[in-house]
Amino acid sequence: MSAICGLLRLDGRPVTAENLRPAMEAVAQYGRDGSGVWTLGAVGFGHRLMRLTPESAHEQQPITRGNLTLTADARIDNRDELFAELSVRSAERSCMTDGELVLLAYTKWREDCPKHLIGDYAFAIWDEPARRLFCARDHIGARPFFYYHSPALFAFATDIRGVLAFPGVPAEIDEVEVAQMLLSESPGYHDNEHTFFRDVRKLTFGHYLTVDSGTLHTKRYWRPEDVPPLTLPTTEDYAQRLHDLVRQAVADRLRTDKPTGAHLSGGLDSSSIAVLAAQLLRERGATPPAVFSWSPPPGPPPYTDEHKRIEAVCRQEGLAPIYNDQTEAEWNAVLDAESATRPVLTVANERHLQRRAELLGVRVILSGWGGDEAASFNGRGLLAEYVRNWRWGDAIAYLRSRGSIRQPRSLLNVARVFWRDGVLPLLSSATYERFNPYSRGPSMIREDFLERIRAHLRQVQKPPREVPGGRQCQWQLYYAGHITARIESWAALGADCNLVYGYPLLDRRVLEFVYAIPVELHARDGRGRYLCRKAMEWVLPPGITNEAMKQEMVLEGQAISWRNARLDRWAAELGSSAANWENPWVDIARLRGNLTGGSTARRRPYGKIPLTCALTGVSLWRHWKNSSTPSRSESYAYLKSTNL
Repeated sequence: MSAICGLLRLDGRPVTAENLRPAMEAVAQYGRDGSGVWTLGAVGFGHRLMRLTPESAHEQQPITRGNLTLTADARIDNRDELFAELSVRSAERSCMTDGELVLLAYTKWREDCPKHLIGDYAFAIWDEPARRLFCARDHIGARPFFYYHSPALFAFATDIRGVLAFPGVPAEIDEVEVAQMLLSESPGYHDNEHTFFRDVRKLTFGHYLTVDSGTLHTKRYWRPEDVPPLTLPTTEDYAQRLHDLVRQAVADRLRTDKPTGAHLSGGLDSSSIAVLAAQLLRERGATPPAVFSWSPPPGPPPYTDEHKRIEAVCRQEGLAPIYNDQTEAEWNAVLDAESATRPVLTVANERHLQRRAELLGVRVILSGWGGDEAASFNGRGLLAEYVRNWRWGDAIAYLRSRGSIRQPRSLLNVARVFWRDGVLPLLSSATYERFNPYSRGPSMIREDFLERIRAHLRQVQKPPREVPGGRQCQWQLYYAGHITARIESWAALGADCNLVYGYPLLDRRVLEFVYAIPVELHARDGRGRYLCRKAMEWVLPPGITNEAMKQEMVLEGQAISWRNARLDRWAAELGSSAANWENPWVDIARLRGNLTGGSTARRRPYGKIPLTCALTGVSLWRHWKNSSTPSRSESYAYLKSTNL
């Protein structure tokens, strides 16, 4: 993945290449195939290049065409469509880079250009005649974009550390964001706009941003609610269309001559992506993808079923699975790392595989992430809609699709699923919170800190609650932001290993199709994730599309014991040297009690939420207590030293 950075001085002082140097150094790991800097008066751009696509062999950024200059991290997939709409001559198409194509699109459509771009991108354009900066990020946030804005300057970069490296950008921890995290009831805290630094923000996915005469404006350009409905003649037509769109999305992310890889968990989503990638590469005569699993190497039960599915895919496609044989020390190194500038959300089980991929020379890894929320959606919200509208036949069919009626102790399972998915979503928020299975125990935030910060708090983040209506649930999952949170995490840590990730199931064309079709197609004929299963029957080994679910056993097996051992070590440290753990945010006594006081908070599936947030708060304080208001040189030296 390439990296971008830039500085606009709103007080009119000139920007020099030396002003861009610290940010360029901070993002150097993202692009190792070239670099470039451009300045003009009070504005300057920087670019670190990773060459992946055939066209990028000709790339040199930043790009200036006439009075417009661009720096971009972009892979544009609808190139042929744009060539036609922009009247690009045939002789120019094969060597036109994606960055040049973005600049042409802006020339024609200005602020509307992101609506016409299909792919993964984050870019900035300086429009000299208008004296305006225009920035945009793709619909799902596959490319990160962080920025800082003050009356004196606007700075941006692919990485938080790139923004903080600019002179004049304060590296002050945002205590409001710390409090939001400590009060959060989400399994993995994230925010679509804010970071742990007071003045550093994210450009929210699906938005563009302008800086005009010192004033900053943001606007959403893509919303799932705006997708028009689509009706096809038969179920087979829907399945064929979904298959074709996913196959095209995989092909677009394989538009590279570099070695590639794919995740393979044994589940429906990753198996589909891995098989399609293998088949497409075989058709080109290219090397098949390396396939990576979070599961540990095969062993005795309960790993058997998981590995059978992985091995079945590998036998069919002639692949060799690479299992996760990480050590406890590697796992803990990620979780103990500084997380304000280096987001580690969900990367603990990926970090070892990133290192393995780097050793193999892999540059692109395809992931099935995001499938559950869209292409392989299981029909969440439908049962409540059926109950509300007294559609009892549809309700019974839904229960069959979730496997409730076919399981042992079926009557108890039916009652449990009916209450959770059919009745609870119809109740008031207060009642829902009382019975919500995801609700957590008391927060470990210090009362004096809460009292001091209370007036500045935003709405406390909660897991997306079940609401009546499958379509409404799909939209809610899109806006929740957990999809992009993992993408940002993997982008930041993957850059260390010269890796870029691709998410075919989050392709905009795939999402627009999924949001357009009748939502009931996702749960019917006694099968959840119905349409995706049907669409992938043509490519997957027999039996995989009939599996109820996958289980990433490394998460359920060894990692649980590692996590609990880590908590035991924290408890011992807290008990033996409590004075060293003074913390203005976390109630250390309550944290110590939770660490030592029993297994419930540590082993219930969602009981660990406040514990995880509290430990993150302690980690932030340990790493940043002496760096909240450092000198610029001290701050930059610290940022350069943080690495996993």
